[in-house]
Amino acid sequence: MKLPSRTLVPLLLTVFALLLAVLNNILQVREYRQLVEYEQSQSLTERLGVEQSVLDLHIANDNLPQLRRMVAELGLRPNLTHAYLIAPGGRVVGSLARADVGQPLVNKVMDPAGNPLLALNTSPDRSLRIERSADDRALLAVLTLAAGHRLLVRTDLELPLAQRLHASRLELWRHAATILLSALLLALFLHLIWFRRTQRLVNAVREVGRGRLDTRVSIDGRDELAQIGGAINDMALKLQAQHTALRDSETRMRAVFEQAGVGVARIDSRLGRFVNVNAKYCAIVGYSRDEMLALDFMRITYRDDLAADLQHMEALKRGDIREFSMDKRLVHKDGHIVWVNFSVTPLWAPGEAPDYHIAVVQDITSRHEAEQALKLERNRLQSAERIARLGSWEFYPALGRGWWSEQMYEFFGLDPAAGIPPIDDYLACVTRTTGRAWRWPCDRWPRRRPTLRRRSTARPLNAGRSVICSRRPNASPTPPVG
Repeated sequence: MKLPSRTLVPLLLTVFALLLAVLNNILQVREYRQLVEYEQSQSLTERLGVEQSVLDLHIANDNLPQLRRMVAELGLRPNLTHAYLIAPGGRVVGSLARADVGQPLVNKVMDPAGNPLLALNTSPDRSLRIERSADDRALLAVLTLAAGHRLLVRTDLELPLAQRLHASRLELWRHAATILLSALLLALFLHLIWFRRTQRLVNAVREVGRGRLDTRVSIDGRDELAQIGGAINDMALKLQAQHTALRDSETRMRAVFEQAGVGVARIDSRLGRFVNVNAKYCAIVGYSRDEMLALDFMRITYRDDLAADLQHMEALKRGDIREFSMDKRLVHKDGHIVWVNFSVTPLWAPGEAPDYHIAVVQDITSRHEAEQALKLERNRLQSAERIARLGSWEFYPALGRGWWSEQMYEFFGLDPAAGIPPIDDYLACVTRTTGRAWRWPCDRWPRRRPTLRRRSTARPLNAGRSVICSRRPNASPTPPVG
C-alpha cells in the first residue's frame, strides 16, 4: 500500500522521534552507569584507604579477632557483596560469612560472582587496585597489606544504577516527551502548511493533464513550491497557446479535407482499411462514411486493376518508391465503373515501419469517356479516308509544325516514324505536279468574306485537294487545313 506524502512524512517523523527517544534513553543509562561507577569507586577508595593502616596494625600484632571484626564491618557498607582477607598461601583470615573464616583456600569458598576477584593482580607498591568486572555489573578491588596479606572486595553496580534510574525516571520521560512533541508539531506543520500547498500543485498538474489548460495555481512565497507553481503556470500558458494554434490548424485542415474537390482518405497500409474519408470520396463511390470505414480499398477496386495497385503498394512499403499515381477503376455501390486518377503518399518516414498512407482520387470518368469517343471518331475518320482514298493535314505557320493523317504518309510514300515533312517540301511536291508556283490562299483576306476556299487543278495523285483558311474579323487566321 502506497501512502501519500502528507501521511508518510509525519509518520516517518514520529518513528524518527521514537528512535531518537530510545537512543536518548540508552545514552542517559550509559551516563548514569558511568556516574554510579565513579561514585562507587570513590567511596570504595576512601573507605579502604582509611581501613588499610588499621588492618596493617592488627596484622602486625597478629590480632585475628579484630581483623575478622573489621572485615565483617565492611559488609555494613551499601552494595558491598564480597570481602575476603587472605593470608599468604590462600588461607581465609576474614570474610563476610563466618563459615568462610579459617578455610585453607579462598577459591573453595568463593561463589561464582566473587571468582573474578582471584584474577586481580596486586600492586607492588601496596596501593589499591580497582577494576570493573567483565560483565560491567560490579567493581573488583584488591588491597595489598602487610606481611603478604590481601583484601579482596566486590561492590555491586546494578543496585545503585537501578536506584539512580528510578530517581531519574521523570527526567527521562520528560526528554522523550519533548522529542515526541517536537516531532508531532513539525509533522502537523508540514501537514497543514507545506503539504497543503503541495496538494494544490498536484491538483493543478492533474487538471492540466486532463486538458483544462486554463488552470492556474496561486502559491505565495519565494520557496521552491512557489517557484514550481510559477513554472506550472508558464507551462499551462504555453500549452494553451500551442493547443489553440493546433486546434485552429486542425480546423483548417479538417475544412480542407472535407471541402476538397477530390476524394481524400487515410488508409491503414497494413490492412488496407479506411480510417477516415472525406465527403467527396464517399460521393465518388456512392457509399456513406460509416460504410466506407467498414471496407478496405481492395473491395472497391476493379478486379482487373487490383494486381497493379497491390504491386505499387508493396513497392511503397518496401521503400522502393516514395509515392505513386495511376489511373484505375473503382466499383460504385450501384455496380457501375468509375474511372479515377489514384495518387498515394505514405505517412511514415523513411526507415520506419509502414502504418498509414493518404490516398487522393479524382473522378476522370467524363474525361475518359471523351477520350474514348475522340479515339472512336479518329478511328472512323481513318477508316473513311482509307475507303475514300483521302488524306488530311494541318499546319501552324506561327509554330512551324503540323499534323498529317496516315493516308497522307501513304500517298507520298513517307515513313510516319520520320514525322511530317516541312511545308516547303510538301508544296514542292504540289508545284512539280501543276507546273505553277503555289501561293497560299491565306495570304489574301477579303474583308467581306470570312472564308476563302480554293481548289487546285493539279491532281498529282489523281486526287482532289483543298485548302481552307478562316478567320474572324480583326483576328489572327486559324491554321490552314487541307
